[in-house]
Amino acid sequence: MSKARRIALIAFLCLSIIGIILVYFKLEWVEKKTDLGPVIEVQQQDYLAAQRFLKLIAKSLYIEQGYTSLDTLSSSDNLSQKDPIQEGSGYENTRTLPSSNDLIVIPDGYGALSELRSNKLLDWVSAGGSLIVTASNPYLSSIDQRPDFIFENFGVFPVNGEKLEVEGEIDDKKKKGLVSSDVHLTESPENQLEEGSYERWNPQQNCRYLEDTLSLTVYGEVNLSIGLNAGNALNFEEGKEDDFFFWSSNQRGIQIIQAYYGEGMVTFLSGTNAWKNDYIACLDNAYFLRFLTGSTEQVWFLVNQDNPSLISLAWNNFPYFIVVLFIFIVLLVWHFGQRFGTIKPQKPLNRRQILEHIDASSLFLWRHKTSRWLLVETVQQSIRKKMKLRNANFDAKTIAQQFEMIAQSAQLPIDEIKVSMVELTDKLKSQALTEQNFIVLMKSLKRIEGKL
Repeated sequence: MSKARRIALIAFLCLSIIGIILVYFKLEWVEKKTDLGPVIEVQQQDYLAAQRFLKLIAKSLYIEQGYTSLDTLSSSDNLSQKDPIQEGSGYENTRTLPSSNDLIVIPDGYGALSELRSNKLLDWVSAGGSLIVTASNPYLSSIDQRPDFIFENFGVFPVNGEKLEVEGEIDDKKKKGLVSSDVHLTESPENQLEEGSYERWNPQQNCRYLEDTLSLTVYGEVNLSIGLNAGNALNFEEGKEDDFFFWSSNQRGIQIIQAYYGEGMVTFLSGTNAWKNDYIACLDNAYFLRFLTGSTEQVWFLVNQDNPSLISLAWNNFPYFIVVLFIFIVLLVWHFGQRFGTIKPQKPLNRRQILEHIDASSLFLWRHKTSRWLLVETVQQSIRKKMKLRNANFDAKTIAQQFEMIAQSAQLPIDEIKVSMVELTDKLKSQALTEQNFIVLMKSLKRIEGKL
């Protein structure tokens, strides 16, 4: 490297270092807080906040995935006995099965229970248990897709809740104990965040997303405002009014229906979104859960996991895509099947050798039994041609003299010559030549030809 290049490189490095230092001191460090979202426990369990709320009021909430516990459900008194406390459960008096003094909640489980499990559950309610069922199921594309045996037993069915414009449009004659009001949620100034401020998240901030509410009075004097956030409603068959002791509606329709069943009680709700982590802190949702638990010893949430298969979900949500994908796979298989299938071997275009023609001709004659005499005649003619070369008067001799000349030249017995060089008349050719006789005759002729 020359001296000039060395000086230029050093100058460039110095200027680069100076520029980096100037840029570093010009940087302005800004502290930014980013919301990382809920913790893993909240993401995995939608009713974790409800579980902790009931724990504060000395009630246990057990959350179980699936409905397998209903298979062994019974109304016998031995289930009311309390098992030892499970370590790490977080609350006391934990049992492996519900007793007749407990409350079972089946959120988002419409149509998920079989008839056998539904009958066992109703028998348990009849012995004194309390049950809450909902008219929602996120795994069904339509609520009419699958029947629910508990709903059908009481004559209750879900309907699409279309919000009415005028409150008076609700028929009071068909709604017993109706309490309806239009509650609009407003965002309080303390929850409004200015641009650039990073205050701690408040659970009440989710309340702004509640679509509608339900107001009702309990204990004769306590007014509750419940944020349901449910897009559907309930209804019952005509003539069933006397079977229910309470129901309440809002502008979407009936949201709560309660009925006695034996010694227990069944509560029908349009949904349980009010008790999920995002909305349980809104309005009186938590107190509404406390009110429904009553004097029960323990609350059981049986979460629906009987979701349909991925194929049925894909077909219900993307039918056109499935059809196009199926056609594409069929065409793809057809294309590669044509391209990489069995390939017919190509015959070479070069000229055949004379030996290949001879081999093919002999193979053809061998397969046709009537043509075997032709091979014998061909070899006999070859022998006669060789004898003509030895003796020009060979054809002028008699057949007996020809046999003697061939036997003398080949040094073979005369009897073998007579059998091998027999005259092939039409009568002889018409007779079938067996493979064994043909082989013996051809061996003898080839031996004679080889000796000449």
